[in-house]
Amino acid sequence: LGGLAIVVALATPLLLLHLTHAEINALFTREWSRMLALALGTGAMCLLGLVDDTRGFGAATKLTCQVLVASAAYAAGLRIDALTVPLHGDLAIGGFAGPVTVIWIVAVVNAINLIDGLDGLAAGVVFFAGVTNFTVGLLTGNWWAALVMAAVMGAVLGFLIHNFNPAQIFMGDSGSYALGFVLAATSLVGSSQKSSTAVALIVPIVALGVPMFDTLLTMVRRTLARRPILEADRGHIHHRLLDLGLTQRRAVLLLYACSIAFTIAAIGIHLGRQWQVGLSLLVVCIVFGGILMLLGRRSRPATRRPASAEQLRRHMPELARRLARAGYEAEVLDALGWVARELDLVLLELVDGDGRVLLEHHASGRGVPASFHVDTLRLRVALPHEIPPETEILLQLTADLVVTHLTLVRRADPPARRNRHSPPTAVAAVGPALNAD
Repeated sequence: LGGLAIVVALATPLLLLHLTHAEINALFTREWSRMLALALGTGAMCLLGLVDDTRGFGAATKLTCQVLVASAAYAAGLRIDALTVPLHGDLAIGGFAGPVTVIWIVAVVNAINLIDGLDGLAAGVVFFAGVTNFTVGLLTGNWWAALVMAAVMGAVLGFLIHNFNPAQIFMGDSGSYALGFVLAATSLVGSSQKSSTAVALIVPIVALGVPMFDTLLTMVRRTLARRPILEADRGHIHHRLLDLGLTQRRAVLLLYACSIAFTIAAIGIHLGRQWQVGLSLLVVCIVFGGILMLLGRRSRPATRRPASAEQLRRHMPELARRLARAGYEAEVLDALGWVARELDLVLLELVDGDGRVLLEHHASGRGVPASFHVDTLRLRVALPHEIPPETEILLQLTADLVVTHLTLVRRADPPARRNRHSPPTAVAAVGPALNAD
């Protein structure tokens, strides 16, 4: 439900500026129909995504609702009236303006939704596309579009602080639908007033190169495989990068770099000078070619595991033996401490339901944290690098084993007896093996 936070953060500054700043009030009043269409359309898309996140919608139902919202936006004045034809100029499309506008809005909305597969990916792509629309708004004196994009960039940047890997919140469909609609609608009013909308439409298409390219590949792939186009799969660009062995962070940063290149190219195309347009198109071709070459590489072998997962897997048998020999709580904790030392964990804590620390290990350095709950106990660990899914599974298994043996030794050794025979304390830093005798 992080999309709700994004929409609130987007709407609040625009509303406050409208109420408190006379010039902005006059600007929004002049564009009141488009402003109202943008607000209602964003709210409708957010609501559609919210219902889909919480209750679920069929693909056909979602597409129908998106088409209805896009049609309403067209009726309110957010529209494409002409297309640019090489060697001809601007070509009015007359009765086709409605379908073309609807297709554009729905395409951008779904492109942002499809790219939202890794922590921070969709938010980052939207931020860089917002930079493009913001810059175009400033260069053309379209303050309306610039203000909206400034609000989008601020909302997304604040969200990214909590959404970058390892993410604490997620935007969901409510966020991706709303942001996609804002980008699509704003690009329709972000063109120069001296040229048709179609001229500037090339700019956001290039700026949204990553999600647009991913959507195009998805449609082609599913069509060739004779599968429904709206059927979900794991063939998206970000999934392919993970299959090649990249971590989530590296895959996201790589796609950020592509988005930055597309942003620069889009702004160069907007400037319109011959050498800038040529150079920008060259950059676009190079980036697209690089993505295709990368996706054409063979995926990593299925047996290849991340180093941290392989290391933990090798230590699991010895951990099981140590836990089987443990007769007291302190010996169980010492076995867990042995794992912390062997894996070079930056942090390891075992905390009970009352907040009492049963085991604590801190090493120098900073790491990526993860938390695993078993009944009333919580195991917190931190590795010096990102924790892959395979490692998370093994760490959860480690937590399950430790808690199981803790329960067994506590049942076999009542508190009164445990106080007489156990070591003085079971709350200790990881150190040498503790001798129960």
